[in-house]
Amino acid sequence: MGLKKALEGELRVTTLDMYGFGKTPHPEAPLFLCDYAKAIVDIIFKYKMPRVVLVGHSFGGRVAMYLAIHYARMLDKIVLINPSGMRPHRNIKYIVRILTYKTLKKLNYKSNKLGSKDYIATTGVMRKTFVNIVNEHLDRNIKKIITPTLIIHGDKDSDIPYYMIKRINKRIKKSCVKVIHGTGHFCHIESPNEVVAAIKEFIGGEYDDD
Repeated sequence: MGLKKALEGELRVTTLDMYGFGKTPHPEAPLFLCDYAKAIVDIIFKYKMPRVVLVGHSFGGRVAMYLAIHYARMLDKIVLINPSGMRPHRNIKYIVRILTYKTLKKLNYKSNKLGSKDYIATTGVMRKTFVNIVNEHLDRNIKKIITPTLIIHGDKDSDIPYYMIKRINKRIKKSCVKVIHGTGHFCHIESPNEVVAAIKEFIGGEYDDD
């Protein structure tokens, strides 16, 4: 809500709780990335938004990129704050952990120490949705994005390493990166003034291809 208050004095700002978050309940069936994107498309149509700058953090950034790939005509610009969606590098330690988890699962042994913190935090149909989302990587398709894009990254973010940010920046032709030094995955909370200033400059200025 901090970004909303800082921006809405000059802009019309619409915020939403996605399915399974906040006040928006999760449907009975598992969802995919396209379902979250379609929900935003419906809102754009409902409120007849002529120009849309979509701002997404983490998972929201993944949804924003999906929209820019498939619904580019509806977006003026996008802002990605520590966005997920890129296929991560996997080391031997991770591979062993996954194999151990799958083996124990077959043996009907449950452990909360082997899954990711986000996976452990979900249950039921929401957990199935989580698996669907994290297994849908956008690496191959983000090169299709033609929407001017600002990527904001906290340089201490351990969830979204900088190599992922560089990959996004390289593959989206009209993109630029703003690094917020000394901040982590929630850089927009840790350093709101710097993030807001970057967003306002990006929205208000013409995009520079250089």
